[in-house]
Order: sequence, then structure tokens, then C-alpha cells
Amino acid sequence: MNIGSDKLLFRNTNVEDVLNARKLERDSLRDESQRKKEQDKLQRERDKLAKQERKEKEKKRTQKGERKR
Repeated sequence: MNIGSDKLLFRNTNVEDVLNARKLERDSLRDESQRKKEQDKLQRERDKLAKQERKEKEKKRTQKGERKR
């Protein structure tokens, strides 16, 4: 039991280090979240362009079919 309390005491003496570590963790999570948000935005734009291109190709294909008739 004494060993556990020593670890707890050791951790509590470095309050500033713990607070800094928590701040760094929050900052890194925020940065990661922001990066993911940007990547998702870019992916949505790519998907939108791909959908538009597929739609245009389908339109051209159907127009060619109607001309042959």
C-alpha cells in the first residue's frame, strides 16, 4: 500500500508537468481534429466532382444513343 501512495505522491508533486502534458494532449487532439475536418472537406469535394463527371458521361452516352435512332 505504501508503494502505491508513493507513486501517487510522486505524480502530484509534478502538477505543472501534468498540466502541461494535458495541454499538449488537448492541443494535439485539436490539431488532429482540424486535419481530419480538412481532409473530409477535400474528400467531399472530390466525391462531388466525381459524381458530376459520372453524370456528364451518362448524359453524353444517352445523347449518343438518341442520335443513332
